[in-house]
Amino acid sequence: MKNYKNLLFHVIYTAAFISAAVCLHAETLSRPDAIRIALENNPDIAAAKNEWDASRARVTQEKAFADPEFEVEFEELPNDMALGEYGERNVGVVQQFEYPMKWFYRLKAVKRYSEATKFAVYETVKLDVRYNVKEAYDNVLVKSEILGYEKTNRELLEEFYNKAQMRYESGAVSNLEILRAEVELGRSVNKVKRAESELAVAKAELNTILARESGLPVDLDHELVYERIEISEDDLKNSALENRPDFLGAALNLESLKASKSEMKAALFPDLNLGMFRQTVNEPLKTEKYWRVSLALEIPVWGFYRQRGVINEASAEIRKEASNQTSLRSNIMLEVETALHEFHASREMMDLFTGKVLDIAEQSYDAALRSYEEGKATYLELMDARKALTETRIEYTETFYDYRLSVISLERAIGIDIESVSK
Repeated sequence: MKNYKNLLFHVIYTAAFISAAVCLHAETLSRPDAIRIALENNPDIAAAKNEWDASRARVTQEKAFADPEFEVEFEELPNDMALGEYGERNVGVVQQFEYPMKWFYRLKAVKRYSEATKFAVYETVKLDVRYNVKEAYDNVLVKSEILGYEKTNRELLEEFYNKAQMRYESGAVSNLEILRAEVELGRSVNKVKRAESELAVAKAELNTILARESGLPVDLDHELVYERIEISEDDLKNSALENRPDFLGAALNLESLKASKSEMKAALFPDLNLGMFRQTVNEPLKTEKYWRVSLALEIPVWGFYRQRGVINEASAEIRKEASNQTSLRSNIMLEVETALHEFHASREMMDLFTGKVLDIAEQSYDAALRSYEEGKATYLELMDARKALTETRIEYTETFYDYRLSVISLERAIGIDIESVSK
């Protein structure tokens, strides 16, 4: 019985351990998967979608006619107001039909406003989230790469430190070399801890954008590969004006304001009220029933004075929006030019690293290692070469991240992925 209980305990413990391991296993994420998850779950996108839905609901409201009026009228009542002793009774409905062009322009205005909300709010937030994911995703890649370099450097320093101790014990080197190795190893341990912390923060930031728990493990299915991109400034600017959702939204909002102004002008024309009644007439010897139809025009006698101020206000709003659109266009062109300048600068740095600096650092370390193994170089010279190589690799990785950020900034500025306009 005791053995059975022990066996059952081990089975339950093993099952719980496997379940925990499965739960804690990091989900492998590609960049497209991360973008898709963010677009599906990010709360900012959900809020923007609700704002767009609210604007679309206004379109449905404006399609409806005015509510009809139900009327009951009694005539020729006696002094005691007995309703059953009426002389004539009218029961019917009155429906207002506004001037058709007023309804048409009002519906056009709310439709354009809804479309403007879609681009200026919903699509703009989606664009920001999309490129925030790219930035956070690349940051995790970079921090992971740097952590790998720091760990490799620490392992080599530990190995060198052990070798230095052995050489010191054999009398081949002085105590200064041991102290230097110990200092460098301690510094390397601290750098590893700092790199681990920065990687954890980067993963938490990515999880937050993906609307997941910040401590959820993350394993990225991507590598840092430099791809040189060729682009045209004119193509970028044209693409920005064609694809930037905030610029498209501004144009639609201007159309909405123009339609609203046309609606206000159309309000100067009369509306039609159509009524249909069932008329009952009580006479001394009989009761007669008839149908009665009424037509009435609501003439806006004072509308000219009222609408003149409203139209002037609408004209001012249109001029204001046109100025805002011109300013937005200038700002977009400035964003493109600024992002392009940063892109060219970071691309030149990447070309320099990949074409010369990184190779020289690796060759220098290989040469120092051979000299050290042959007894031609000191341990301190080898450590300097190793330190220079690690720092160069980390600097290369950080430069690569700057390059990726410049590409993402360009994509933000033009509103689409850079592959769509690159040569």
